[in-house]
Amino acid sequence: MPQALPPTPALAELAAMIGQSEAQALARVFLQDTAGLIDTLAAPHSTAITPSPHLIAAHNLKSTAHLIGAYELSKRARNLELRLKSAGDSPTRAEVDALRADYQRIHQLLTSFVRG
Repeated sequence: MPQALPPTPALAELAAMIGQSEAQALARVFLQDTAGLIDTLAAPHSTAITPSPHLIAAHNLKSTAHLIGAYELSKRARNLELRLKSAGDSPTRAEVDALRADYQRIHQLLTSFVRG
């Protein structure tokens, strides 16, 4: 049975550099961690905590999504991160829902890749 091809150009590039199994491992970690990051963004947190859990989650989501080539998700997380830095508010429900929708799209693509 042939291996599943990386679903994004960024993952294909990673697979060429570090190997298919390592790229699959990175994608697997992304799938395991991202839902938790989005849940952190959805949960109420005190804005008095510095840096805020929301800001940390948005930053981590931005970076990991970019690494695997989920550019829309990364861009949305970056915009949220910038807004949180300037306004200090919590993410809105609409922002979290949009992140979840972007994640669901990439989740479907990555699932077959990580299974091999």
